[in-house]
Amino acid sequence: MLESSPLVPWEADAKTWCFTYVGPQAEGLLGFPVAAWYDGDFWAQRIHPDDRDMALETCERLCRERSSYQFEYRMVRADGSIVWICDVVSVETRDGEPDVLRGFLIDVSDRRESEERLQLMADALPAAIAYVDKDQRYQFVNQAYEDWFGIPTAEVVGQTLEEFLGQEMYRSLGPQVERVLSGERIKYRSHLRGPDGVRRHFDASFVPHQERSGEVLGYFSLVLDTTSQVEAEEEARHTRDQIAHVSRVATMGELATSMAHELNQPLSAIVSNAQAATRFLAAENPDPEEARDALADIAEDAKRAGGVIRRMRGLLSGGKPQRTALDLNGLVEGVAALMHSDAVSRQITVTLDLADDLPALTCDPIQVQQVVINLMMNGCEAMSHENTTHRELTIQTERADAHLRISVVDTGHGLEPETEKEIFEPFVTTKDGGMGMGLSISRSIVEAHGGRMWATPHSERGAAFHVELPLHPPRHDE
Repeated sequence: MLESSPLVPWEADAKTWCFTYVGPQAEGLLGFPVAAWYDGDFWAQRIHPDDRDMALETCERLCRERSSYQFEYRMVRADGSIVWICDVVSVETRDGEPDVLRGFLIDVSDRRESEERLQLMADALPAAIAYVDKDQRYQFVNQAYEDWFGIPTAEVVGQTLEEFLGQEMYRSLGPQVERVLSGERIKYRSHLRGPDGVRRHFDASFVPHQERSGEVLGYFSLVLDTTSQVEAEEEARHTRDQIAHVSRVATMGELATSMAHELNQPLSAIVSNAQAATRFLAAENPDPEEARDALADIAEDAKRAGGVIRRMRGLLSGGKPQRTALDLNGLVEGVAALMHSDAVSRQITVTLDLADDLPALTCDPIQVQQVVINLMMNGCEAMSHENTTHRELTIQTERADAHLRISVVDTGHGLEPETEKEIFEPFVTTKDGGMGMGLSISRSIVEAHGGRMWATPHSERGAAFHVELPLHPPRHDE
């Protein structure tokens, strides 16, 4: 029974470290006869060269401190193979000096091989994986830690979170660590500047390690570096904004005739009123009131012209999108005024059905204006070739829980079933000479605001396009 035990008991002289007793199981452990173990330096010579200094220094410390300890190292078998040993050692003293070392040698190769396989699997993953104990000290990390921070994994293990991450980064993570050590399983997204000075975006998952009693022994963390993804998304947003700006310029080209007419009306009125005021003042008996009324009309017409120019400049402006509080009804009214002449020339009646007391919408006004203009222009275009006198474009606004909804309804030719499914895809168009980008760009703008956009057939004839925007869209830098 003793020979089959996985433990190899031993005793040794604390001064010479020579074995004075070795259990019979020793022969099966290394493949050498038990008698060989009594040779003076047998133990030290069979320790793997990479572990020898550590093992000898540990024994010296044990004798010096008169303590008990267990440690692990590799030994070389008679056939050259390697076995992992867990050595459990205690020191007995005589007259205050170390006298006898006693212990057990345990073959832990299977466990170490399992740990090595686990380490290899963890190292193969792109995420940073760690186990942190309840004292907030690293007990396990994978290769990603070394790749991210440039510090060998062996140096990370044993450090506390604060020691490794630094005070600034530790303060940022502190609340999350407290939550998981209280037993809460959490996921979150953030960005931090690490000890290497590099700013990284990441998604993190923390899972508590609990006993059945509920006591938290530590936690497992999985952190995925999403920096490349975030940078790609930012680049895509930048490209989308540039395309949207080009689309706005193209839209203004299509509205050029309407814009000229919109400006021509107040400018013509200014000229007429100026001429009238001149005549009033040149009369034999000037009428100051009539001249004053003419000048007031000039000021009002100048404001109208200035409003048209401001709307044109706003639509054509480039630069970084800016999100502000917006009166959605006011924006719709402004777009309707901008397109008034175009609608009149096409014999289209524009009806505004705007809900009362809508809350302010946080958005980029220029981009939302572009969406509404695109939808109104598409509606007008859909009715331009219809052989009917009933051409009506209705713009509705309403509140839908935490969202505001805009609907643009026309009485045109409607949507074919196959077109309805792909109408928002790039380069899909029902207009002669159209590029098929307006609706695609509009949908990307709406989705970037955290909203959605869809089309439905109108109950009578034509089509309805709907836009739903959250009152407070998510920020991309969070």
